[in-house]
This record gives sequence, structure tokens and C-alpha cells, in this order.
Amino acid sequence: RNELVGKADRLHLDWESAREPDMNFKTAWVQEGTNQQIMLETFFSAIEPQNSLVFFYAKRTPLSEDKRRVIIGAGRVKSVGPITEYEYDRPVDEVDLRGFLWERYIGHSIRPGFEDGFLFPYQELLELADEDPSIDLEEHVAFAPNDFFEEYSYGSELLPHDGAIASLLECERAIQHFKKTMDGDWASMLAWINKELNRLWEIRGPFPGFGSALKAFGVEHGTLLAWYIYGELENENVILTVNPWDRFGQLLEDNKALPEYLQRELGPTFASKWQNLNEKQRALLDLLSRCAISEDQATRYFQLTDKQKAGIEVLDREVLANPYLLFECDRQQLDPIQFGAVDRGVFPEENVRKAFPLAAPSLVNEAIDLRRVRALCVLTLLEAAEQGHTLLPNSWLIERIRDKPLQPHCPVDQDVLNLLDQQLAPVLVKGEMADGSNALQLEEFSRTKALISSTVHKRIKAKPNAGDFDWEALVAHAVNQEIPEDQDEREVEGRAREEKAAALSEIYHSRISVLVGSAGTGKSTLL
Repeated sequence: RNELVGKADRLHLDWESAREPDMNFKTAWVQEGTNQQIMLETFFSAIEPQNSLVFFYAKRTPLSEDKRRVIIGAGRVKSVGPITEYEYDRPVDEVDLRGFLWERYIGHSIRPGFEDGFLFPYQELLELADEDPSIDLEEHVAFAPNDFFEEYSYGSELLPHDGAIASLLECERAIQHFKKTMDGDWASMLAWINKELNRLWEIRGPFPGFGSALKAFGVEHGTLLAWYIYGELENENVILTVNPWDRFGQLLEDNKALPEYLQRELGPTFASKWQNLNEKQRALLDLLSRCAISEDQATRYFQLTDKQKAGIEVLDREVLANPYLLFECDRQQLDPIQFGAVDRGVFPEENVRKAFPLAAPSLVNEAIDLRRVRALCVLTLLEAAEQGHTLLPNSWLIERIRDKPLQPHCPVDQDVLNLLDQQLAPVLVKGEMADGSNALQLEEFSRTKALISSTVHKRIKAKPNAGDFDWEALVAHAVNQEIPEDQDEREVEGRAREEKAAALSEIYHSRISVLVGSAGTGKSTLL
């Protein structure tokens, strides 16, 4: 309920908590009809038939054991159905609490022939793999981007432009593998993806985090102000020629065109605050606004008090010199800034780059810029950690980075990694595999290894714990069952208790020990 109130205030909706009835149970659902209509209309107002894209996904498939969501296909929204009200057993004007279905029908463009959208032939791939075991199913799977896991997790969600771009790039990667495995109209699918990517980059614009940066600067309704400014730029057809920050400065001088609640926020004091910003602060706001990040994420890098509270020690000048530090230094937060948000911010589509070039020292021109390569190494090692790897040999690292659905691709090789040697700190350290080959590891895992190794070696060298106890009696007390009368069973139970007593003695005396045993052997009882 508190989250809904916050959203209603941030978006200036007419949703009112007072309308909600007192229920005799706890619920996070909106119950009152008017409030339901407001939330439904607000959600679906972002969907424009003939323009918006729709992605279909599955949470689990027989193609992979990976926990990531699987993209099934993509198309265009053709229609949005009306809101449906529940049927009642009496006239509507006599109903105390009206309610509406949360579901709405959406028409899409995916048809045989794939002229405006496509589906992946996963079923055909499975049948082909039954005949040819050498086919790697997982490399053909288009996984939903990790950055947008939540949007691909709760039924229908609104996917931001960055999410759609990342999803289409992943679809493109998967299709390249399909091309090598089976026949299909891959050229048409790739052409459709390329066309939509170009369109999405233009719609996304250079400053997707403009509203978040405004909020970080102090504009309470920064998202709405950004929406208003972009609406004006779109009406004037200058969205790719006029910098929204320039329009913001003009509104501070004359805010009469703004809605009244925004006029109250942008008074003379606020205008003076803007004028007093130094060059470094303005550059930081510009950089943050180029990344598709949330209000909280932008605020903790612009507002000193929020930065200190989050435990972030990186300096503004360091972030401006290396924008990828926004990703590297934010990894421990509950809602960390993702690599993709930064990468798309500093490496947008070519037309966007030309229209609004990023100023030095933040400018990134090369696909193998060492700042980008280091951040990609960090990202790849984080993903590997989720699979159980605490380091990766350089050859694996290179292969995984090369296979990432990036725009532009990062053609990293061993020579590039060699150049990175002097810039590994403070996030990466060199490692070595058992065969002597080079590897890289996240610094925190290196520290963890050193801590564990030091502790284990100290304990191994230490004297055994002194003292002794009646281990058999302790085991009998824990088991708390009479010994069976049957002779064979007594013999088996006796051996089991002797084994437990020996294990208990060893665990007590040893400064470090590991208890192993198959299911049902009594490990939990012993402990």
C-alpha cells in the first residue's frame, strides 16, 4: 500500500488510499474499482498499438536448466482490449464494491511468414537434437537479459526501451546459432530485428535517465517533468536536435507553461541552485541522464549524503573519467546499476552519438576501450559466480565476452587482456589454473580465498582440542531410541552408534573437520 501511494504521488495520479475498503484480511491488492481503473489505465497507457513491441517468454523450458527466462518470440502490439468489469448478481448502482479484471486482451502481429515478428522454432530444434546429440541446445536459447529479470518474471510487465534493445540483441545472437543448425527464414527475422533496433534507439534517445537525474538534482516530480519536456520536444520534432537539459534551464527562467504543481517546484531558489552548479556537477548529471537508471540509483551518485549512506567511496571525477565505475562500484547495493545501463548510455546508436556526443573524459570511442573491457570482465565473472566458478581462465573469459549480445560487440583477445594488466585493481586480480594458464578473479573472491586458506592452515597446524566425554552416551541421548531386540538389527544399530561416537569425537578434537555421509545416515542427528 505504501508503495502504491508513492507511485501515485510520483506520477500525480488520482489514486486515493482512502477509497480502499477495510478488509478482514491483509492484502497488497488494490480492491476499490476507481483505484483499479486508474492503475489499469496508467499501466496500459504506455502501450501504443502499431508502435509498441511485445515479447513472449517462458520461465522454464526443456532446452536448458538455466534459471533465466527464455524469450519465445517477439512482435508488435496491434490492439489493446477494454477493461472488463466483474458481473454482479444485482444492478451496478447497488453494488458496494465494484471490481475489474486485471487482465486485458492484447492483439499482436506474429503470424506464419514472420512479416512483423517471429517465434523461435524451439520444438523443431528439440526434435533435431534427438537425432543429432552434438547440437548444443542452450546456445540456441534466447535468454531474457539479466538486467530485466523482474520484467520477465511477473506475468505482464512494461519493458523499457533498454530492455527491448537488450532482448532483441539476444534474439539476434540466438538466431546466428540457428543459422548454423537448421534451415529457416533467418534473413527476414534478422532484418526485422535490425529495423526495430534502429527505431528503438531513436525512440529511446540519448537521455533515458533524464527524469531520474532531475530527481537526483532535487526535482520531486522529476519523472513527470522529464515526460513534459520530452512531450514538448516531440511535438516540435526536435527530440534529436535539442538537449533536454537546455530546455530545463529555459523552464527555470520561465515556468508559466508548466502544470501548477511543477511550477511550485521550480521557483527562483531552484533556479539559483541550478546556476550555482559547477562544471563537474553538471557533467555528472549529464552522464547519469544518459543511463537508463532509477531515481534512487542516480541520487546515490549525485547527492553526497546518499552516497555516504550507501557506502560508495568513488569520487565524482573518477566516475567522469570512467563511467563504468557506476556499474563496478554499485555491485553491493540491493538494486545495483547494471552494466548494460551504463554501456548503452556511453555507447548508444551512431546517430544518437553524433547528435549528442559524450564529452571527455567520459567519452568512449573504442569497442575494446580498456574501461569497457574491465567492466565486461567483472560482469562475466559475476555471472560465472552464479554458476559456481570463483575464477575463469582467460580463454573462457574471452569466449564468453565475445559471445555477449552487445552493440557494438567487444572483440577482446589475449593481447587486449595483457594491456589490462596495469588496470585490474581494485576490482580484479590475476589467478592461475592448475595447468599454469592465466586466469582472472574478482578481488572479493581473492580476499575470501586468502581468508579461508589462512584460517584452514592455522587450524590444521593447531593442537587438537583437549578434553574427553562419554561419546557413546551423548549419541544415545541424541538418538533417544531403545536398541532393537532383534539380534541382527542390534548389531547394525550398534555399529551405527559406534560410528557416530567416533565421528563426534573426531569433530570435537579436530580444529577443522568435514562431516560427510549419504542421505539418512544420521548426519543431522549427530550434529
